[in-house]
Amino acid sequence: MNRSLLLLLAATFWAMVTTAFGIRGSAERAVYYAIYIAEEILPEGDMKFAASCKGSRKGLGGQAGRCYLSEFLAWIDRKDVKKINYDAVMIGSSTTEIGKLKGDWGIMAGMFRDDIGAEKRVEIIVDCIEGSELREVKKVNPPSENVPRSSRQWVDWLAANPDWKEGMKTGEPYTKAVVVQDKGGVKVIPSAIKPKPFRGNLNYEHIDGIARDDSPAKYQEFVKTLSYYQRRLNTAFEASTDDTKEKFKTWFTTMTVATDRVIEMRKGDHFKNVLHGRPKDARSPSLRKIFGTDLQTDVIKGSWESWEAPKRQATTEAAVKSGRFKTLAEAEEAFDKLASSPKSIEHINVFTNWSDTRGRYQGTAAASVRRCP
Repeated sequence: MNRSLLLLLAATFWAMVTTAFGIRGSAERAVYYAIYIAEEILPEGDMKFAASCKGSRKGLGGQAGRCYLSEFLAWIDRKDVKKINYDAVMIGSSTTEIGKLKGDWGIMAGMFRDDIGAEKRVEIIVDCIEGSELREVKKVNPPSENVPRSSRQWVDWLAANPDWKEGMKTGEPYTKAVVVQDKGGVKVIPSAIKPKPFRGNLNYEHIDGIARDDSPAKYQEFVKTLSYYQRRLNTAFEASTDDTKEKFKTWFTTMTVATDRVIEMRKGDHFKNVLHGRPKDARSPSLRKIFGTDLQTDVIKGSWESWEAPKRQATTEAAVKSGRFKTLAEAEEAFDKLASSPKSIEHINVFTNWSDTRGRYQGTAAASVRRCP
């Protein structure tokens, strides 16, 4: 892809925050979690990616205190969604709170099954984040007087507060709350979260110990570091036994597959904005406005996404033939005009850096196609 067209891809899109938000943010977190799990192929002291995330899992390499997905997401998140209990965010079919209480981590444990392939695992992680909502565990301190003293609520509460006597004060800090349980298990109180957590800014210090602001430059600096972890992991994988390789291979593939999804989503967003302008901004420039019915496109099909891409040569030639432009040089200049902003360069570098990183996962050149027709 020539440099002018590379810049064009980002020209109408650069104003949007470079860090991934929304479903792209969810997809990127699938990459980060795959790296975190893949590092369990290393000795405990050699793990570096979000290594301080201490949770409730036993690692694939036998390490204690590794994190389930909900624990990991809370650890690497900057927690911009205020006034919520992050341990009560439902990820799949469980929460950190429920997992610790009952030992039931739902699909967060299920994604480690041998029959879960990389594509399915990435889909599970993204869907879990996109479907997140609060599931607060219901607690009482004390139970209602309308509840019989013979009930489980009262039995559990009295057991938790053996020194309490009738007439004494109740509630924090005098007595301890207990979780409400019945034959169906732990009672939870559902509620929606707006905006959803785990789809925005990262706490970089919790990932690699480096404080970074939210600028595009710092985000790209972070993305480039992913290759460092990959080189270490590839070396460890190649030096491992066949049994170890078998245990970890789907997580290594998960890293690549998740990165493919990130790249495709970013490319799709770029082309959509280049062709049609930014959503809800009628004044934003676009190729459709410049070339009208002369605009020629192809449909690009990836593993996860499909998108329209502009055909530069066919479009500019059609625009000259129709009389929209007098010369091919004028048409090409108009096609490339959107590539004037330095901010465009910053943004296009995001998915090229992701592409380069993806290629280095397996010691190869970047695998994404960079030439447009």
